[in-house]
Amino acid sequence: MKDPHRRGPKRTDDSPVPHGSREKLKNGNVALVTIKLIAGLPSLRRGEAFDVVLSAIGRVNKKGDIRIVEYSIQSNHVHMLVEAATSADLSKGRASLNTGLAMRLNRIWDRVGMGTVFTERFHLVVINNPTRMRNALLYVLRNDRHHGMGLKGLDPCSSAPFFRGFSDHQPQAEDGTRVNVYPEKWLLQFGWQKRTKMPSKPLSIHDTPRIAKGVRIQALEA
Repeated sequence: MKDPHRRGPKRTDDSPVPHGSREKLKNGNVALVTIKLIAGLPSLRRGEAFDVVLSAIGRVNKKGDIRIVEYSIQSNHVHMLVEAATSADLSKGRASLNTGLAMRLNRIWDRVGMGTVFTERFHLVVINNPTRMRNALLYVLRNDRHHGMGLKGLDPCSSAPFFRGFSDHQPQAEDGTRVNVYPEKWLLQFGWQKRTKMPSKPLSIHDTPRIAKGVRIQALEA
């Protein structure tokens, strides 16, 4: 029997994240958010689907509830580094992104009326110190290396070509294709360069993401 008090989509086998209270986003924190497709759908990195994801990121950034600063679009999931004032703003912005994105993806994949394209729960890690921020930046910007994709340069399906913090890469000129926004919070502007317990150094395009205990990256790959 359906619970009349239950809100939101029904939990499915594609929902690996247990229900429960999430870590709260505090002033100055940054959110590492991952949204994932249900099984059996086409790749987000190809054709019109990729353009739809880019447009959705740009649309949400213009609304202003959240700020998607960096992103990496993989075949069945999207990683994003997001600035938001509160957890409520983050939830509102993420919901807006998913709703518009799901509608447009269903349209191009001839799935209109077939329900959501995303798993029920999104993955969230709250970044609250420079070391975690640095690890999360590298994880998102070089997620292609994490997956062993063997690309010759920076991943064109990510915001890495536009990133201004690589020591050995000049950011790509903005030609209308850039949909992410520049950071406003200290952690993403400057803080990631001030690692605790280690001398700071700039990121390199040749760096490989590490599994960081503080960022709990392993929880994002369910």
